[in-house]
Amino acid sequence: MLANDGDSYRRKSTFLTADEFLYEMEWNGTKDKGLTRAQLETSDQIGIKDKTGLYGVGEYFANKFVAWKEDNTKGSWGFKNLTIFRYAEVLLMYAEACVQTDDADGLGLQCLQDVQNRAGSDYVSTQLTLEDVKKEKSFEMWLEGVRFPDMVRWGDTDGVKDNGKNIPTAYDAFFTKGEPKHRIYVEYSNPNSGTTGFIKGKHEYFAFPFDAISVNPNLKQNPSGE
Repeated sequence: MLANDGDSYRRKSTFLTADEFLYEMEWNGTKDKGLTRAQLETSDQIGIKDKTGLYGVGEYFANKFVAWKEDNTKGSWGFKNLTIFRYAEVLLMYAEACVQTDDADGLGLQCLQDVQNRAGSDYVSTQLTLEDVKKEKSFEMWLEGVRFPDMVRWGDTDGVKDNGKNIPTAYDAFFTKGEPKHRIYVEYSNPNSGTTGFIKGKHEYFAFPFDAISVNPNLKQNPSGE
């Protein structure tokens, strides 16, 4: 997405690089102080202060669902608006359907381009391909709970076969190693014992609950429940 979108407002509102995380975010300890980049590089008011690091965070920092001040309208961040379904997904679903059927009128390509242009992406498709639709949906819908069903439908689950292994943790060498300037680095651990990851032919679908199987003996259990 970084290569595809560049510094588009969609990319930067979705995730930040380590440099952006350190020097473009607003930190409480430096707010309105007008510090230069050189001053920020040696300030103890920014960065990952916890020496145990940020578990589950790699070299990029999720920015998509950071709550805005405007979300706290009732004195609690729990009232933040929750996205259920977005028009962008409708456009991308239509584009995918056109790829697999017919896009003689060019409407499928137009739907794909509408999402790319609205996002300010550096790349705008000139023809409708499934590969472009897949990439665009992974960029646009990141962290919105639709990726796994897409991967199952496309047969692209090889990428999750090692889920649960090699979990990243991000650290700041300024605090953990006493380095004179902030430097984000990532280490990996394997905290999960036993079998982890995706198994083809078993994990595509949830198991039917016992109540459903009990009342309908003709219902065949999914492999995940066997």
